[in-house]
Amino acid sequence: MADIFVSYSSKDRQRIQPIVQALEGQGWSVWWDRAILPGSSFDRSIQDAISKASCVVVMWTSNSVNSEWVQTEAHEGLNRNILVPVLLDPVEVPLAFRRTQAADISDWPRTHNSRTEFAMLLSGIAHALDANGKTSTGTRSSAPVRPDVTTDQPSIAILHFENLSDDRQQELLADGMTEDITMLLSQVPDFFVIARNSTFTYKGQPVDPRQVGIDLGVRYLLQGTMRRLGDRLKITVQLIETETCGHLWSESFDRNVEEIFDVQDEVSHEIVSILGGEIRALAQARTREKPVEDLDAWGHYLRGSMPFGADELGDRLRELRRAIELDPNFAKARSRLASILGSEAQSGLVREPQAARKEAAEQAEVALRLAPRDPVVLVDCAQGLVPRDRKQAEMLINRASDYAKNLPRYHLMLGGLGNIAGRFEEAVEHYLYCIKLSPRDPEVGARYAALARSQVVIGDYEGADTNLDKALSLDSTGTLFWYEKANVLGYLGRPAEAAEAWHKAQKARSDISVAEIERKWNYAHPRFQQGLVGGLKKAGID
Repeated sequence: MADIFVSYSSKDRQRIQPIVQALEGQGWSVWWDRAILPGSSFDRSIQDAISKASCVVVMWTSNSVNSEWVQTEAHEGLNRNILVPVLLDPVEVPLAFRRTQAADISDWPRTHNSRTEFAMLLSGIAHALDANGKTSTGTRSSAPVRPDVTTDQPSIAILHFENLSDDRQQELLADGMTEDITMLLSQVPDFFVIARNSTFTYKGQPVDPRQVGIDLGVRYLLQGTMRRLGDRLKITVQLIETETCGHLWSESFDRNVEEIFDVQDEVSHEIVSILGGEIRALAQARTREKPVEDLDAWGHYLRGSMPFGADELGDRLRELRRAIELDPNFAKARSRLASILGSEAQSGLVREPQAARKEAAEQAEVALRLAPRDPVVLVDCAQGLVPRDRKQAEMLINRASDYAKNLPRYHLMLGGLGNIAGRFEEAVEHYLYCIKLSPRDPEVGARYAALARSQVVIGDYEGADTNLDKALSLDSTGTLFWYEKANVLGYLGRPAEAAEAWHKAQKARSDISVAEIERKWNYAHPRFQQGLVGGLKKAGID
């Protein structure tokens, strides 16, 4: 019997057919009422199919929300904990099903937002099938759904980790680690991750990265090996570009195997935290090399999302506006634009701060309407709005909490809100976790600087000094960090070095002053404001 039972209103049959085909393309067998043979009992066929299915996908539309058939089938999925709901229209789902998160694919596959939601839908179905032991045993078709490899959106397949020892337990560990990494990486915003059942067919076979890239339509492959030597477990992973077969990144892990499944969980999370930053950096590098006329909306979004210095702000804003021009429904581009405009209006980098704040609010409003549950959108909008509307920013962060726990920018924002509210030790913890989640992220330099600010306020000047050195070494655009370095050196009683650092800050931005720094942070907690200039004043800098 089929892996997936699709429940829908018969009035929506034409809309449902391409979705069913896409699910079948992932390698899953799908039952919908087109499968009922002539002469069969309608009720009995449906009951038989839904009782044997490992996942019930319910298509909520303006037609289906009032259908007793669909609601009954949805109850069956809910009661068995295998319900995966889908929104095809902006409708109010019946009360009994509102606690189950629905994937909004109403514009699929036309817009980026809906393609992201569809990827989340695939992950939800894979999770339901895995829970029922069906992912690797269901009926497979030969043509998996493929992302468009010509787009600038990163796409990756996680191949089965190879067990280099004879121990059967290591084979189970390899299976589990492959599954964990696939699941965790699918939760990283902006990535298209091929479902595990599509990559499982390559297990135990020699692999040509180019051919896998063609078959699955992915730009990157992750391969791994595992070998047990006594009480040690050695794991090696490598990232490969399918087009060139080039090795882009590799890492080795050596762990004690006393608690073998703890090792699986720990290493899986560590691989994903590193890999997220690596792929994001690679994707941004690709867009730098492309002629601007060859970029799609994704490419412009990636360029606009790169770290920037004061002289590059205009370029970033133009890239994001171009992404929106190419795809007006690109919510992430709008939210990132809102984030930068709101933040830099407060910092004084934009010429007309009031106009920038107004545009930030407008872009955030549209982005939230387009993607009200996207964690990246929620966090970016919160960052853009926090200087002028802390309560709304906190509300957005609270909304993001259900799906953003593994998003570094979520913890970055929680750290910022902690500084505003006077919860400085809490802010330090969030900044540390943000860095841990993505230690090789292109923006990690700015995150070390944010951590240092909170450390200054709680009196950890040595720690702040160390982290500002990291920030300045990692982020070549972060020349404004020099004023924070000067502040810390002032607290440490090194006024001559503080004056030298302040001079470097002035070279980066001639209008910088203690008064300007106080104005920039005038929305934060008074202790935070005082902490950011106290060292400067102590060193005689104004």
